[in-house]
Amino acid sequence: MKTLADGLGLSARNLTAVADSLEGEGLVRRVAHPTDRRSTLLELTHNGQAAADESLAPRLIEISRLFDELSPTARNHLRSTLATLVAAMESDRGTTDQA
Repeated sequence: MKTLADGLGLSARNLTAVADSLEGEGLVRRVAHPTDRRSTLLELTHNGQAAADESLAPRLIEISRLFDELSPTARNHLRSTLATLVAAMESDRGTTDQA
């Protein structure tokens, strides 16, 4: 949960409150980390996945429409650029994890 809190820019206390609320609504459940007994993971429930899909669907349609404005050549260039950026992030993550 700490990793999630950090990624969302929340304090651990704030994320706990959010997790409590989502768990109370049946959208997530807390599960033990398989290798680190000090850590707790949040897992989407079936209802949580359905709510996420419902919430994201309209946004994904709008994002898709933006990409429809690009020519096939521009899409290929964007795809290549994004692949390069992802590879760089993964490379940096490996370096950071080893530190």
